[in-house]
Amino acid sequence: MTKLSDLFGEQKTLLGSVKSAADYSPIPNGTYVAETHKGELGQHPNTGNPYYKIHWRISEGEYSGRFIFQDLYLTEKALPYTQRDLAKIGITSDEQMEKPIPDMTCKIKVALRQLDNGSEHNEVRGIEVVKENVDTFAPLAPLAHPTPKDDVVQDPAPEDDEIEDKEFLQELLDMGDNNAK
Repeated sequence: MTKLSDLFGEQKTLLGSVKSAADYSPIPNGTYVAETHKGELGQHPNTGNPYYKIHWRISEGEYSGRFIFQDLYLTEKALPYTQRDLAKIGITSDEQMEKPIPDMTCKIKVALRQLDNGSEHNEVRGIEVVKENVDTFAPLAPLAHPTPKDDVVQDPAPEDDEIEDKEFLQELLDMGDNNAK
């Protein structure tokens, strides 16, 4: 019989030295706040049917950090439902399915489904977008209709006795003029 010392060279404590892995059984029926984590095209290993898989990461509550997977099939029969759900998260063209999934926070309605063999798994039954998570470093798009300067509301100027450092105020005003050019 092989001993641990044969495998590791010295006596080593393995069991009890690490935290046990979590049990990832299905989560209960309910509505959960989740973020889109990943989207990918694939094929069912048994049927060969093509699908788009959404990886949802639950972001709030007891199951925060857990993943739920949603397979949206690209077959003729399933396509109307797939199109409906993908449009909710901003995927409206074939090309978008080949790009990174839009970063969204949604409320997903999760159901617990029992298969014929008795095993259970989760199924996403509804999607409601809560917010689109915008990249704060992405450049802002120009305004479609720039606002004329005359429409800008400004705070009234302070009285002279309220100004402690007139030179500092003048620098700020000069900076504003330079930015407006």
